Amino acid sequence: MSDFGGFQEGFELVNELGAELAAVIQLHGKIEERHWARLVLRSTFALMEGFVSRFKGRALEVQEYGKVTFSPKLLRILQEGESIMRPDGTVEWDHVRPRTADNVKGSLRAYSSALGTTTPLGGDTPLPTEFSIALAARNRVTHPKTVADLAVAKDELRAAGELMQWFMDISGWSRDQELRGLEESKAKIERDTDALIAKWNSEYGEFSES
Repeated sequence: MSDFGGFQEGFELVNELGAELAAVIQLHGKIEERHWARLVLRSTFALMEGFVSRFKGRALEVQEYGKVTFSPKLLRILQEGESIMRPDGTVEWDHVRPRTADNVKGSLRAYSSALGTTTPLGGDTPLPTEFSIALAARNRVTHPKTVADLAVAKDELRAAGELMQWFMDISGWSRDQELRGLEESKAKIERDTDALIAKWNSEYGEFSES
C-alpha cells in the first residue's frame, strides 16, 4: 500500500514542487527553448502528482476515522493497489498504477467526499481539454523513441500553461475547503463547550469567580 504521508507533509510536497516549477519558468530565455519546454512539461505534471498525493492522503486519513467510505474501485485508485488472496490462501498486496486521468479524477472525487463538499468541476470531475494534449506531450518527451519525439509544439506548451492555471485554481479551491472545515470544527467545539457549561450550570450552579 502506498504511503502518501500526513496532512502537513502533503502541503510541503506541493509547496516544494510549486517552487521547482516557478524556478523552471524563470529559466525562460536563459537556456535553449527546446530544453526549457521539456522541463516545463515535466515540472507541471510533477506538481500535479503532488496535488494528487495530497488529495489521496487527506481522503484516506479521513476514512481511517470512519467519517467516509469509498467504493472498492475508488479505493483501489487511492491506495494504488489492493489485497488479493492467492490460491494457496496467502494474502498479498497487488500494486497498480492508475491511469493519470483516473488518478486525478479519483483523488479529487475522494478528497471532496472526505471534506463533505462537491468537486470543483462537477460530479464527473471533467478534465480540461488541455489535459490530454499536455499529457501526451509529457509522455512522449519522457519516453522518446526518436529525436523528433523530444520536440514540444507551441500548442502543447500552451496546453501545459492552461493546465498549470487549472491546477492553481484547484489549489485555491482546496485551500478554501480546508479553511471551511477548520471554521466548522471550531464552531462545533464552541457549541459543544457552551452546551457543556450550560449543563454544568443547570446541575451545579454557575462557576464562582472567587
